[in-house]
Amino acid sequence: MDLSVLKSRGAGAFAALLALTFGASTIQATNVLTATSSVAVSRSTLTGPGSAASIVIKPVTALTLSNTLAVSFNAPGSGLVVTAPAITTLSTTNQTAGITFTVNAGPGCVGASTGAVVITLKAGGVADATSTANVTVSASASPLVAVPVTISCAKNGGVYTPGPAQTVSVTSAAAGGTPYYR
Repeated sequence: MDLSVLKSRGAGAFAALLALTFGASTIQATNVLTATSSVAVSRSTLTGPGSAASIVIKPVTALTLSNTLAVSFNAPGSGLVVTAPAITTLSTTNQTAGITFTVNAGPGCVGASTGAVVITLKAGGVADATSTANVTVSASASPLVAVPVTISCAKNGGVYTPGPAQTVSVTSAAAGGTPYYR
């Protein structure tokens, strides 16, 4: 074979590989769901969770005939609780209003911290859309309340003798409680 033929084939192969590389990078999956982009959620150590926020899910393109979209989500963690509606399937009858998931801080501030938490929504079990919950945790004071107890100790000569053991009851005034360790 002539060297010029090899150069020509090599250049052609390189051009084809380059075209495939650029072509592959422009292919993107199309989302089928749209969701409320962001919601605000709050939690106070004194008063408990704030009001639940709503994430409304709708189809990007109108559904027709008997087409439906089953919607689910990944549990976000980070102290948030997402509650699905009774009907989690989009259809021609509910697509205009959409379906509404609610999100709120979990009881007791467990795992909650101030910041953004991304909630991934799925269409037919495949990750499709996201919504961001902007969480604010207010820890201004402790809502823990301890019932007073009397502790006694007696000294006889140089020996101290403790009084009887006491049980201390600790409760939380915050709705949903407050995490604490004993």
